[in-house]
Amino acid sequence: NIEEYDEIVIAISLTKQISKNELKQFKNHGIIQIGVEQPKDNLIEYKEQLFEYSNVIVENIEDIVKQSSKINRIHLVYSGQSCLSLELGKRFIDTTRLPEIISYHYDRQSEVLYPWGVIVNGKNKGQLIKLNERS
Repeated sequence: NIEEYDEIVIAISLTKQISKNELKQFKNHGIIQIGVEQPKDNLIEYKEQLFEYSNVIVENIEDIVKQSSKINRIHLVYSGQSCLSLELGKRFIDTTRLPEIISYHYDRQSEVLYPWGVIVNGKNKGQLIKLNERS
């Protein structure tokens, strides 16, 4: 039940399904999966598709936030092409409708799979977050 959390993880899976096991470092956070039924490499092939995916993801995130006024931070993990991550970044950077969003870097060789992230919006925009500082 998402209403009980003040921090949530949104896992966006397009090129590979992000498993619950890969998100285990985010204990005590609500976890929401957004993605396609069959993730695959190079899923996005044209601009209209890029914009459509971006719109659907942003609308989903806005709807999730509307469900609970308690949410004050979103931990964003993403498995997909860089073009969509850049497009989402453009959409998030100046938004005032969403809480603080931290976009994480995946490191398969690390014991902690998402060891650091960057705050992409709000007053702390651009700040580097290391797992031992905030999770």
